[in-house]
Amino acid sequence: MLAIPILAASGAYAVKEFFGVRGGLADKARYRPFFYGVLAFGMLGGLAMNFVGIDPIKALFATAVINGLVAPPLLILITVLGSDRKVMGEHTSGWLSKTFGWLATGVMTVAAILLVVTTVHGG
Repeated sequence: MLAIPILAASGAYAVKEFFGVRGGLADKARYRPFFYGVLAFGMLGGLAMNFVGIDPIKALFATAVINGLVAPPLLILITVLGSDRKVMGEHTSGWLSKTFGWLATGVMTVAAILLVVTTVHGG
């Protein structure tokens, strides 16, 4: 129950960024109804999960697994876009940033593959 407001707020920030809408906890609800609507929906969803009987630890674990599987393609996109002069202009990634970006991408990809392999083979 303690995590519901934090998770709802982080979800609200992610959704408002995705849609390019302004809003934040420092703003009054009447000025940012979309942000606070998403926040309320997230909190109600979290409460509903509690009352329906969904184990919050299992839900957090499943979310972490999904994030781990989605991370490698996102890291590839971030690293490629950070190196693209058409997108970044004069602010493209330097060699050190590219190196660590590809290193992180490789580590996350190996971890995701191992997760799938060990899950499939019951390991």
